[in-house]
Amino acid sequence: MRNSWILMALAASIAAGACATSSNTNLVNAETKLRVAEANPAVSAHAAVPLHEAQESVAAARTSFEQGDSDVQVDHLSYLAARRVEIAEAIAERNAAQEDVKQLSKERTGVVLDARTQEAEIAREDASIAREDTAIAERQAEVSALTAAALAAELSALKAKETERGIVLTLGDVLFDVDRSELKPAALHDLNRLAALLASEPRRAVLIEGHTDSTGPAGHNDELSRQRADAVASVLTRNGISPSRITTRGFGSSSPLATNATTAGRQENRRVEIVVLDATIPSVSDRTP
Repeated sequence: MRNSWILMALAASIAAGACATSSNTNLVNAETKLRVAEANPAVSAHAAVPLHEAQESVAAARTSFEQGDSDVQVDHLSYLAARRVEIAEAIAERNAAQEDVKQLSKERTGVVLDARTQEAEIAREDASIAREDTAIAERQAEVSALTAAALAAELSALKAKETERGIVLTLGDVLFDVDRSELKPAALHDLNRLAALLASEPRRAVLIEGHTDSTGPAGHNDELSRQRADAVASVLTRNGISPSRITTRGFGSSSPLATNATTAGRQENRRVEIVVLDATIPSVSDRTP
């Protein structure tokens, strides 16, 4: 069985190497690591959830590459993906060792053997588990630190602001035609970057809020603000972000940032705010202002 797994892993590595010339080297490395982990039955049996998270992370890196994102972005996502694969493998090894400890304990109670030998074996397994736990914690801390640094840098490039509600990215009225909800091409660049960032942060949710100035009927303003929020959400979902992570709301003219008595103030009030939250939100979209 072990030889079979090794042959499967070797085949996965050779296959990945064959396409390296048409891909990103770090991405190929992450995909190769994932194939090796998937070919190992112990990983599926003892670390199914971490393996799934690693698969999502590798898929996000592949999507970023295929969308033509920068090498820096693809390299970063690929590195995080590779580390998550390593974490899945380490957790599988740790969990398998824990099962060995349980089995040894059962055997000790059911069979009269040398107690000191049993205790020594269990102690060695416990020590191995402790080392694996330490290694896993270190890897997870490294991934968390890298993710936090990348998130801060990317959001800074998008001119997002840290607020009490979360991280807020504002799309101004100039990114929409007058009284229309279709986004102009200029908005897509930032939204594509935001989607890539959210793909690498699967536990974060997004609240998208549309706002208008006070000109025009209130009902029309409410509908327009909802449509603009929905237009932004559509771009994110087309880039692979699950709708369950997105909530859209239309506030019409009820939450102005500036006075509606001036042209400049009205333009500032016509906006869409994208709030990046720290945790996931319910899957049912909340469309009530």
